[in-house]
Amino acid sequence: AQELTSKKGTPILPEAGDWSIGIDAKPFLDYAGNIFNGNASNSSPSFNWTSTVFPQIITGKLVKDANTAYRVKLRLGSTSAKQEYEVKNDLNTASTAMDVEKISSTNIALSAGIQKWKGKGRLRGFYGAEFGIGLFGVTKDVHEYANAITSTNTAPTTSIPDAIDADGYRITESSEKVNFNFGVGSFIGVEYFFAPKMSLSGEFNWRINYWSYGAKETTGEKWNGTSVETRTISNPGKSSSFGFDNGNAGGSIAMNFFF
Repeated sequence: AQELTSKKGTPILPEAGDWSIGIDAKPFLDYAGNIFNGNASNSSPSFNWTSTVFPQIITGKLVKDANTAYRVKLRLGSTSAKQEYEVKNDLNTASTAMDVEKISSTNIALSAGIQKWKGKGRLRGFYGAEFGIGLFGVTKDVHEYANAITSTNTAPTTSIPDAIDADGYRITESSEKVNFNFGVGSFIGVEYFFAPKMSLSGEFNWRINYWSYGAKETTGEKWNGTSVETRTISNPGKSSSFGFDNGNAGGSIAMNFFF
């Protein structure tokens, strides 16, 4: 099944059991093109993600045989940030304190599929099908205030932007519920092996997608005349969509390394 070899006898095409990782080929193509046009400010190429539609997704393949490979795409993302705001200390006006805002976000994406190569030689077409699921934009925003609401300080000073809602509640926490995506579709493309187990590939995708967008939930507090009142509300906004479309969900032209 393995006929093509380099001058040193190294197989050109991937073999059963090989893994691959894909990166964006654009920086390398730009670099090569600028060499030929004499660009004096030719930036060196970078090892970058292949996906421009869904960034920060790792793509890879497991070769089953000379004409078949399993494809996977994975993203596991979690971020957190903290911002401090200087605020007047209501209990001691000669000093200051800090309000704190903590924001976290989660993005998870996973897809799997099967790919079939067709043709002989270095230039090969491919096609196949895959499905994917994702959780994206799941955020949480927590406010910690230096000045507490009390019977003697019913409207404490705060410096966090937009901390008071339209009803006068001081927001302590807001979160966006799960945004969910599920898709299944097919793809077709072309791949050229320019060196032993190294290739350039590009593809078109068609997918049926279902998107579900979660509603936002906000918790706030205020003085109601006798005590601190806490309120949690779910803001309208939950929605969903369903559609069929084509697009380059795999990213731009990819460079693939098999090993």
